[in-house]
Amino acid sequence: MFLASVLELATPLILAALGCLLTVRAGVVNIGLDGMMLGGAFVGAAVSATVLGPWVGLLAAGAIGAILAMILAVAHLRFGADIILSGIAVNLLAAGGTVLALVALTRDTGTAQNVRSTPLPAVELPFLSGIPVLDALSAASPLTWLLILGVPVFVWMYFNSRWGLWTRAVGDNPSAVIEAGISPQRVQWSALITSGALAGLAGAQLSLFTTSTFVRDMVQGRGFIALAAVYLGLKHPIGTLLAASAFGLFEALATVLQVRTTIPTDPILALPYVVTILALAVSGMRYLVKKGGLRLV
Repeated sequence: MFLASVLELATPLILAALGCLLTVRAGVVNIGLDGMMLGGAFVGAAVSATVLGPWVGLLAAGAIGAILAMILAVAHLRFGADIILSGIAVNLLAAGGTVLALVALTRDTGTAQNVRSTPLPAVELPFLSGIPVLDALSAASPLTWLLILGVPVFVWMYFNSRWGLWTRAVGDNPSAVIEAGISPQRVQWSALITSGALAGLAGAQLSLFTTSTFVRDMVQGRGFIALAAVYLGLKHPIGTLLAASAFGLFEALATVLQVRTTIPTDPILALPYVVTILALAVSGMRYLVKKGGLRLV
C-alpha cells in the first residue's frame, strides 16, 4: 500500500531530522548525520546476523550512532575543530569504515548478503486491515510505532521541560544560559549524542526493515535531506516532522511510478535533493535578511 510505503520511507528521515533539530537549536549543527545513519545501518545488520538477533542489533545501531556523535563532539567542543569539517570527517569515516568492515566480514565491497541478518519483525495489527488510512499501520515497523507514540512526548518536552528550554536557549542566547548556571557545552553534548543515537536507529530502519540487508552507501544522502527538513520546517518540531514526511512521500511516489508505470522517475527521485538545495538557500537568504546583509526589493 502506498501510505504504508510512505510511513516506512519517512520513518528514518523523521528520526534523523528530529535529532538534528536539537543540534541546530543548540548551535551545533550535526553535519555527520549521513555517517551516523550509515554506521547504524551496518552495525544493526551485522549484530542482527549473530545469535543476538535484530533487537540487540537495533540497540547496537543506536549506540554506534551515539559513539560517532561523541567523536564529533570531542573534535568540535573539546578541541575546537570546525563543526562542518568535523561532520564531513565523520561521514567519510563511516563510509570508509563500513566498506572495510564489509570486506572483512563478507569479502564483498557491495552488499552484506552473505551475512544472514534477521530483520525486525513488523508490529502486526490485523484488526486494522481494511480500515482506510489505518490499514497502513497493520504491519508497520517498530520504529514507526516508536515515532507515533514518541513524537507527542518529544514535542511536549521540547516546549515544556527544562531540557527543551536549555536546548533552545543555548542556540539563541548562550550567555543567558551561563548566567543561569548551566553549561552550554553540556547541553550541546547532550544534543549531539541524542541526535547520533536517533540517526543510528534511522539507519537500522533501512537495513533491518526496509531492505533486510546492508548495502554499501545505502543511506544515499538521507542525512542531508533530514538536515534540510529542519530548515524547511522553520526549525520547529511539527514543521520538521511535516517536511521529513513530505520527503518520504516523494521517495515513495518515485518508487511506485518506477514499478507500475513507464513514466521517467529520475525527476521525482531528484525532487527531494532539489527541495533540499532550495530549503537551504531560502534559509540562508532569511538569515541574511534578518542580519541586514541582504535587501529584498
